[in-house]
Amino acid sequence: MEAAGPAFRLYFSDVSPETVGAVPAAFILIVLLSAAVVLLFTLLAPVLRAADPGGPGGVLEGAFRQAFDGMPMPCFILDGSLNVLYADAEMLRLFAGGPGGRIEGIGGFSPERQPDGHDSRDRLAHEARRAMKAGRSAFEWTCRTPDGTVIPSEVIAVRVSGGGRSLLACYVYDLREINETTSMMRQLEEQAFTDELTGARNRRYFMENAEKELAACVEAGRDFAVIMFDIDRFKTVNDTHGHDIGDEVLKLTVARTFHGLRRQTLVARYGGEEFAVMLPDIKAANAEKVAWQINRRICGSPFMVGNLKLAVSVSLGVAWKTPEFATLQAIIKNADLALYRAKDTGRNRVVSQDAVLQPAPAAPAASKIA
Repeated sequence: MEAAGPAFRLYFSDVSPETVGAVPAAFILIVLLSAAVVLLFTLLAPVLRAADPGGPGGVLEGAFRQAFDGMPMPCFILDGSLNVLYADAEMLRLFAGGPGGRIEGIGGFSPERQPDGHDSRDRLAHEARRAMKAGRSAFEWTCRTPDGTVIPSEVIAVRVSGGGRSLLACYVYDLREINETTSMMRQLEEQAFTDELTGARNRRYFMENAEKELAACVEAGRDFAVIMFDIDRFKTVNDTHGHDIGDEVLKLTVARTFHGLRRQTLVARYGGEEFAVMLPDIKAANAEKVAWQINRRICGSPFMVGNLKLAVSVSLGVAWKTPEFATLQAIIKNADLALYRAKDTGRNRVVSQDAVLQPAPAAPAASKIA
């Protein structure tokens, strides 16, 4: 036989660079070794053929049998009539009960129909014709074990030659582990970017996404604003009622903040009792209106925590992109300064960056009041 090329495909289509490291090293190693085995015998085939033209029991046949049986995934060889001429040890283990078993045609490892409704034999015949013509074909396939277990798979069919005729060497990749790994990585990514207590996004997620959104707004000439706010006298809540009650206040604050916001608005717990809100595509005046809406939603009625009725208020600072302040750091700094001004001038109010860019009014000493 002569292999036409390495059969190797690894899918991470929905995985971000931050979470690639979560892929089990053993899984990656297995796939890489599989590709290496196929590539090795592709390169060695001319040498082996020169040493032995490939008669029954010859060097070439023995080498390829060893290569197939050493693969960590199911492999099999089909002839032009879709008869299974050879199945490796893993294929026999899954679909024939072990080394002594036999796989009788497509029905030995496939349901009668594929999930898309096509007859399995017709579908495989179509893919086989593609592989014979192009040299290889990759397609999704649903396998089924004798006990009825369904295995979503990816099949790589490679045209090879043996005994003067063209055959198909098929490599079956079990997608269950890949899907489980992808799901695990998504969960890890979600955990890495979400505040565990409140369910809001965390500071890291806010900074990364706000930077991207701001860059897009600057390039397109669109507006961009940030609201920074925190809970007034939150330390008193913790000191008087305990941190468990304080935690509930944080959760309820986030829940009320989310209510009524646009879908593209990003809310994050920035740290402690301070929160950040990203508002793309919004004019300064409208950003101030949103800040007042958040204030009213949070302060409009008491928080019920168990048997406690707590009056909670928040102070908010609003800043937006201008030619002078076009970086995220500058906008957040202005929003923070506006927040501090709201604290210094009585709390439970909204202050915009216009106010802090003017000389501060005379007020009792104090920078940021808890």
